[in-house]
Amino acid sequence: MNSSEQKDFEHATPTDDEVNDMIRRLQEKLADAGTGNELAEAYEKAIRILKGRETEYNDLMDDASPAASRTIAALALRYLNGETGADVLLNYPPIKQ
Repeated sequence: MNSSEQKDFEHATPTDDEVNDMIRRLQEKLADAGTGNELAEAYEKAIRILKGRETEYNDLMDDASPAASRTIAALALRYLNGETGADVLLNYPPIKQ
């Protein structure tokens, strides 16, 4: 792979300010989602990932969390790794409750 091809695969990781803004925005979505449901659990997990600045998928799929929780957690990790934009995480289709 030459250097111009490599640039196509480079991603910009979010700044601390961008991560903090994402946390705030997800906390707003969490407040709208309520508590004790699958969507709330998903946002709580994503917020923990962002606050801890986790960048590894180590235990993400090992727990018995609902699929939506694992999906949103994976999107949060991808966001921190610069692999996806904020809009993807914020606009993940809501779960029908």
